[in-house]
Amino acid sequence: MNKPPNFRPDFTKDYFFSMTDTLQLEQNTLELQIALENLESLVGGPGFSRELQNVEGLMKHMRLPAEQSAPLQARLDALRSQQQAQRNEASQILRTEIEERLNNVVVPSNEEVMAATDFKALQSILQKAWQALEDSRLWLEMEGRRLSRMDRDACWQTLKTLRSQQYEARQSLQGRLLERANILVSEAAEVIENTSLREAREGFKAIQQELGGMPLKPVDRQRFRGEFDKLWNRLQERSKAHREERQQRQEEGIQRLEEALRKVEAFIERKEPEVQAQQERLEQTDWHEQDQIERRMGQDKEALEDARRRQGELQAKLEDARNRLNR
Repeated sequence: MNKPPNFRPDFTKDYFFSMTDTLQLEQNTLELQIALENLESLVGGPGFSRELQNVEGLMKHMRLPAEQSAPLQARLDALRSQQQAQRNEASQILRTEIEERLNNVVVPSNEEVMAATDFKALQSILQKAWQALEDSRLWLEMEGRRLSRMDRDACWQTLKTLRSQQYEARQSLQGRLLERANILVSEAAEVIENTSLREAREGFKAIQQELGGMPLKPVDRQRFRGEFDKLWNRLQERSKAHREERQQRQEEGIQRLEEALRKVEAFIERKEPEVQAQQERLEQTDWHEQDQIERRMGQDKEALEDARRRQGELQAKLEDARNRLNR
């Protein structure tokens, strides 16, 4: 192909574009270096991940040649690894703190629940355990992002296991409470029906106090309260029957006392004139008959004194019986 006369290649234009590319390359490299330095200052901080994405996007957008991008990419990878290492270390420290906190939560074993006798104290322990586990759950929901996935999953699993143990212990406790409450109902029925009224009242009160101190669920407490209300009504019926029976016995006793008093008074009323007549006869009788009259009169006077003493005793007993009846 023939070239035009006076033809010369335009090296100025090619040189201009080459210089422009070089300057742009240097500018991009410098910009990335500055971004990497900024990223390096954020290692271990909360803003690292967001800035890392910005730097990665910047590198893709600039499309540097391999010889320029390789060291920058290596530095970026190193910062990423450093960040991950620090995060893993911080996560491990935090996981250890959480696990120590969870390990300090006291959750009674099933054997301890079955052997316990102080249900109220056991309920308090379980309630404290539930609150501690609930606080840990809320903390993990809010702060769990500071943990690595592996550490976070491990902490959640520990929490889940403890919550399951706490739930099982609580269910076992409720089972024991229901069992004991049913036994108390039977014991209360037994003491009401087969002991003296005084022992029945004292026994019922003691059993009722024990039931009142048990940490039953509201629905269970209401149910057993109904059972004890029935037993209380039965105790009241027995008390009423006892009062009626006692009143009847008292009335019958008063009747017997009144009858005895009437007999004594009738004897006194009959005997006093007899003694008086004997006295008059003694004054009019010859001396040889007086000994017999005096002996008979002495016997009658002694019997009359005994009758008057008996009269006083019966009157006192009758007054006391009437007072007790009216109480």
